[in-house]
Amino acid sequence: MNTKKNIITIAINIFCYALCYAQQIQPTPKQWLGVEQKMIKSCAYIFEGKVIQQKNFQWRDRLLQCNVIQITKIYKGTPEINLGTIKIIQWNGELTNGTVSDYYGIALNKGQSYIIFGTPDYSNVLDSLVTDNKINLTAQDEPIAFVGVTAQWGITHYKTLDELYAFLKDNGLTVQQEQKK
Repeated sequence: MNTKKNIITIAINIFCYALCYAQQIQPTPKQWLGVEQKMIKSCAYIFEGKVIQQKNFQWRDRLLQCNVIQITKIYKGTPEINLGTIKIIQWNGELTNGTVSDYYGIALNKGQSYIIFGTPDYSNVLDSLVTDNKINLTAQDEPIAFVGVTAQWGITHYKTLDELYAFLKDNGLTVQQEQKK
């Protein structure tokens, strides 16, 4: 009976610790709003587009994923980037002495549309995928994912795309270039 009581006590303690830890690392909506606003101000390239192609490859000791995005709107970054295709290269893991270590970075899914916050990176990575824009970017932070007629950015859920676009406009972003429909 004592063993059963000890196991239950340990399980409750683990549960309480996990719950407290999870609450510590989850930002409040107000904190997340500050993160979003800082990201908009500090990011060099902000654009909307759809992942049309993906390729995994190794570069030095890193395992990378190259995502080709078809840009449909540019909010920040012209004239350096233009409508068309661009590479977003993400670090997916590391190869050390023949052992792969996983890296849980930002995952982009083929066919999914996003607003990407990009920063120049991996300029010396040679990859066979050809794109319209010659600059290579990496996603600076979590992208805004489109889900039907809604959007998700971190813990913020936009009920409509108009709500999302209004937030971007209120924070100084306007469309610099847009693909004709």
